[in-house]
Amino acid sequence: MKERYCFECGKELNWSGFKFQNANLSEDYLKKLWDHNSVELYCCECFKDEMLLKKGIVSFPDDFIKKGKTKIVE
Repeated sequence: MKERYCFECGKELNWSGFKFQNANLSEDYLKKLWDHNSVELYCCECFKDEMLLKKGIVSFPDDFIKKGKTKIVE
């Protein structure tokens, strides 16, 4: 299994955590996703932020999004 990092923040991802979070999918399918060169994965925190943004539950300032950041720092 290859090393994977969050597409957004760069945090190292681990296989067992990925498998646990996607327990409803087959292990063979998850292995294909994990090892595929064209699939980028998010850590749980970045995935949550992305989904909240897409659903319109939260919004971020335009200049913040243009910089590729999805977390607001106070």
